[in-house]
Amino acid sequence: MRNRQLGVTAVGWLVLLTPVAIVGYAGIRLTPVYLNYMKVAKAMDQAGSELKTGGANPQSIRNTIDKHFDIDMVD
Repeated sequence: MRNRQLGVTAVGWLVLLTPVAIVGYAGIRLTPVYLNYMKVAKAMDQAGSELKTGGANPQSIRNTIDKHFDIDMVD
């Protein structure tokens, strides 16, 4: 007969699942921040390409960026 236990104990499950839970929680918390950053970067690139032709004053830059922020629903 075997004297060794087969399988994972409750403490073993805690040790295995703790890093998974931490990574999952970090992913849930950081994903919206990352997506919002990507929206801002995309809006800035698009505004820059629209205003590259010239005649860009501060008010037109603000209006173009606001337009892109409204379309992309940037917080």
